[in-house]
Amino acid sequence: MGIDFAVNLDCPVRKVHSTEKIVELVKKRNVANHVMDLSRQNGDFRPPSEISFVRMVVRPEGPVKENVIVQTMLDEADVLYSMGNHCSDCPANILSPQFGCYGYISYPIEVATEEWLLSLLPEDPRCTAALVLQRALKDFKYDGGPLNNMRRQSQFFKSERSPRRSWTGSGFLGMLGGNPSITSSQLLQMMFCVGPVQPAHGAMLGLFLGLVPHDCAPEVLADREKFLHQCIPPTRNQTSAQIQEMIQFLFALIAGQNLGVEVYVDF
Repeated sequence: MGIDFAVNLDCPVRKVHSTEKIVELVKKRNVANHVMDLSRQNGDFRPPSEISFVRMVVRPEGPVKENVIVQTMLDEADVLYSMGNHCSDCPANILSPQFGCYGYISYPIEVATEEWLLSLLPEDPRCTAALVLQRALKDFKYDGGPLNNMRRQSQFFKSERSPRRSWTGSGFLGMLGGNPSITSSQLLQMMFCVGPVQPAHGAMLGLFLGLVPHDCAPEVLADREKFLHQCIPPTRNQTSAQIQEMIQFLFALIAGQNLGVEVYVDF
């Protein structure tokens, strides 16, 4: 369970399978391989056709338990993976393996991950990024509500309270009621609760999160070539596996800018 995202580039595979179907089949194969790995670690060397597990499925009448044979999941995924040859030179393949246009951020979200995201926001309360951010918070009423509701369930967040980033000095968020701060719930709402991330929104997120300089000219956001020219890809040398997953999402935003396509998000 987690946040699914994918660079939604039209390609030979998507002419056959929707992005939602690609995500579903990649996840099926990942689950099947995980079950097989656990079985082998526990000394079970039966073929996949003889190994099964129980999963919970939500149906209109409510959640029910379902017995699943591993081989069945692998067979279903093979329908997709038989087309994996199209992925090797695909510009949307940000993760290198087959169907690397798809990425995943695992639940629960760690406090360290939220604090890391907040640390990417601008330091200067008067720079372009800070001014655009305060305008976005006001215009789109990002209050963090959907994320705060999720915090009541421990499977989504490690902390029931959202970490907060505060600024000193005038200019940043002061026009929004004198509270110079933003919570990670508000930031995550901007990132994952807007449906597919369109290129224009992705450029705005890139400005906030430092994918382009925080003090760049505003017109950079409206010009893909200027955005990409000033783009600063994040480093991948993070020790936290979940922060690495967040970094992959940032690379998906860059790919979306490069290709002029949306980034699919299922939060």
